[in-house]
Amino acid sequence: MSNGIPTHDTFNRFFAALDPKELGKGFLDWTQSVVRLTKGEVIGIDGKTLRGSYDQGSKSMVHMVSAWASANNLILAQQKVEDQSNEITAIPALLEVLALSGSIVTIDAMGCRKEIASAIVDKKADYILAQPCFCSALILYCQLIFVSLLSVLTAMQDLKITLIQSDLNWEDIGANLAMFEEKIWQIGQSTDVIVLPEMFTTGFTMQANKLAEMMNLRTFKWMKQMADQTGALILGSFIAHVHERYYNRLLWMEPGGNFKTYDKRHLFRMAEEQTVYSQGESLLIGHWKGWRICPLICYDLRFPVWSRNRWNASLKKSSYDLLIYVANWPQIRSTAWETLLRARAIENLSYCVGVNRVGTDGNGIDYNGHSAIIGPKGDTIFSVEGVEAIKTLELNAHALQAYRDRFPTYLDADDFTIESEIFEEKDFLHGLS
Repeated sequence: MSNGIPTHDTFNRFFAALDPKELGKGFLDWTQSVVRLTKGEVIGIDGKTLRGSYDQGSKSMVHMVSAWASANNLILAQQKVEDQSNEITAIPALLEVLALSGSIVTIDAMGCRKEIASAIVDKKADYILAQPCFCSALILYCQLIFVSLLSVLTAMQDLKITLIQSDLNWEDIGANLAMFEEKIWQIGQSTDVIVLPEMFTTGFTMQANKLAEMMNLRTFKWMKQMADQTGALILGSFIAHVHERYYNRLLWMEPGGNFKTYDKRHLFRMAEEQTVYSQGESLLIGHWKGWRICPLICYDLRFPVWSRNRWNASLKKSSYDLLIYVANWPQIRSTAWETLLRARAIENLSYCVGVNRVGTDGNGIDYNGHSAIIGPKGDTIFSVEGVEAIKTLELNAHALQAYRDRFPTYLDADDFTIESEIFEEKDFLHGLS
């Protein structure tokens, strides 16, 4: 500057001449132009007293309420609290000038008032307000709301299930994983459960010594990736090598890596499966989206005692709501497949889903699918024969419960004991143990 740096007094006269309201408006316009609020961004509103801000001749200090955009690290606007007032009157005035659509506004207990919450909602934003510790009635009311929401979230809702009926590449793990990945992306809509056939990575082979995989390796990681990407529970069996034994193991894989396993209980002796694979000992009943699901494998379908749905009198619940069979069931015995799926649904008052393969395997055995969804009355909701198919359908939770209430045959069922373990939700695994 030609006359040098202005003095302290010159700066004072300059800022004193500015209209505070016009300056505030200009600052607000600037922040609105340079800040782009993204959906879900947190806007924190809080009041602070400015240190050393009292006017000459007065001992009252300036108290400001500010709106802080957390993702942008920027104060969007400020509002001075008038003398003889508090933040309750300043917060609505601050909200009035802010563009908050899609954001989340947080305020401490001072802002926990109906008119402030309404003002935030009017701005098409959400809010998180701290509860005053002295307001016990409000705290109790909020607790009741959360309990109610929890019961809704954990209650059975309709369940979307996707069946993938496919030919298999004989004893070729890589080719099958690549093929099923393409088929999963062909689903084209959201779904809750994706069901693949028995031994979907190899076909029904006895070459376990060549094809078995340790847990947490190729197929395990692939299923985890698919579950994470689709947001769905994925079920299918593969050849597992565990503690020097081979198992025809069904893997229950959830998004996030939570998983369970079921080892085939009934080994198909007509193919000498029992000479290669070890028998499973535990029945798996898992919980997903409010449903209790029991997944089994192929030959298990012929043994109704193993899959018997029991009534828990103390909980007033059946053991499961959905029975799923993954299979490599030959065409020559397809009549038994269809009949037994229907029988399992009827006797257990549950939905019954069977997912089978198609094509011809390396041993020359033909398969024609007949993957199906059977209702609790034994009615065929869906069935497909002879071709590859991807089908997503919704299972009606209310219809299932209504039928069980009208026709409670489980109350007259004979009691019995199976000498085996039942894997329940309390044994839930997270990651590898």
